Amino acid sequence: MQKIDFVEIPNVRPKDYFLTLRQVYSRIESHQPTFKEFRRWMREKGWWDKANAVELMNVLGIGSTNPVGMQPFALEIAGESDEEHGKELIARRLIELNPLLAKYCLESMDVENDGRIQSTRELFKLVDSFVYPGTKPTLTAFNAWMSWAEAGGLVRLIGIRWGLSALARQMMPRLRAIDADEFLEDEEAGEDDVPVFEPAPVEKIAETPVEDEEILQDQEPDVPDRVVKTEEPSYDDFSPSQVPVPVRSPLVPSFYMVFSGPATDTASLKKNAVMISDWWSSYPSKQDLNFSVLRDMDGSVVTRLHAFFVALNIGRGHEFNKVMMVAGSLRAAGVFDALAKGKSPVSGIKKAYQGAWNLKTAAMTESSAFMISQAGAIRAFDFNAFNGPDTLLDALETEIFMGVGGLAAFVAARIAINTGLLNKSMSAAGFIPFFTARQQAFRMGFIDRLYCNDFNELKETALTLAGLFGPDASFEQAFLQMPGAFGCAFNCGHQANCPFQCREKIAYNV
Repeated sequence: MQKIDFVEIPNVRPKDYFLTLRQVYSRIESHQPTFKEFRRWMREKGWWDKANAVELMNVLGIGSTNPVGMQPFALEIAGESDEEHGKELIARRLIELNPLLAKYCLESMDVENDGRIQSTRELFKLVDSFVYPGTKPTLTAFNAWMSWAEAGGLVRLIGIRWGLSALARQMMPRLRAIDADEFLEDEEAGEDDVPVFEPAPVEKIAETPVEDEEILQDQEPDVPDRVVKTEEPSYDDFSPSQVPVPVRSPLVPSFYMVFSGPATDTASLKKNAVMISDWWSSYPSKQDLNFSVLRDMDGSVVTRLHAFFVALNIGRGHEFNKVMMVAGSLRAAGVFDALAKGKSPVSGIKKAYQGAWNLKTAAMTESSAFMISQAGAIRAFDFNAFNGPDTLLDALETEIFMGVGGLAAFVAARIAINTGLLNKSMSAAGFIPFFTARQQAFRMGFIDRLYCNDFNELKETALTLAGLFGPDASFEQAFLQMPGAFGCAFNCGHQANCPFQCREKIAYNV
């Protein structure tokens, strides 16, 4: 069996695939939706791509029937609560879908048997060459396969390239035992020993097939004439233990229950903040920005330059993991060492640039030119020379990032706090006002603006929120991850079931 039409789950990072699958399969199990109801829910979540809908359903192991059915793989994931074991199920599923592709890619990364760590681009060149005897995927499909390999824990990042995980090493004997010629002969003869699972319903319910063409239609189903009885949640009795993870979204009612709008008095806002902090403190899937690799920021000029490069690129909107990879490649190429000694880092930048694998990583590598111009100011900057977070942020913005760093000043302050360079009295400077965090804060009633016209408005917003959500609440991270846990969105359908007060419960938003 050689499946090559892999697709990614839209708007989901590979490391979050397992939790996303749990939400999808739990939705099917608990609601047994028709296909159109399921499609509408997936679109509301941002996980539906019309162009790749058929392939996505196949990869997820979901049958396009009425009600929507699940293959054995989907049923296994739905019943699995342990994330590590869930990732192993994803890995085994990926290998079953195309053992030959897994064999060649993973063997090429097996450093114990003449392999080496590889970039995605290098791996694609391998499977697109005459060396690979199987059916060749497109670049887009192969990138999706790599995302699933990361989601299943088969590969891990080593610098800016991929290497084998411990799980992949355990599977290597089985993959090495596959003879490519025999595999292709068996496949041609129809003797593939990999079972093909037909969609199976969650329960014994009569199914109505749905044509592939209907999967791609955008027409929404009519809202049924039904009334879903709900009770107003008690805010006094709310506790984090009442929120399962992954959260199963409640059935969207055919009407909206009207609540009073979010209170704007200080006491009510603090109560809302405490509820969010309590939930966050026990949320098992929390993610945070980990700057531990920069802990010697005060003692090493090289690490300090490394940290400011990271701050610049995260501040400009690049993804954390990708920034850390590019920064690691620049450091390995000697760029920050040269800057620390006042020498030209051009040869190191050229070396690092050769490893850029797409336009974004190339742009980040090119931003090292900014570091050349500011290296002296970065070396001389004294984080402890300021009497408050406000003046610290102003100095970072004007003296270091020259007004072109985006959110870089906040990121630099956050790194300094996380690495112990700044004391608790300056911790408010570490709140990074990402746009997604501002969206959620606005929905919850903590701030009155979504968009900021200048750095001063960004700073005002960040310091306001930092007064309620500081280091103990991981700064902005609770805001960033609430939408995934509770389905928070503009015009959401969860007003009647959500324990939090927010602007969505204002009567005029019905």
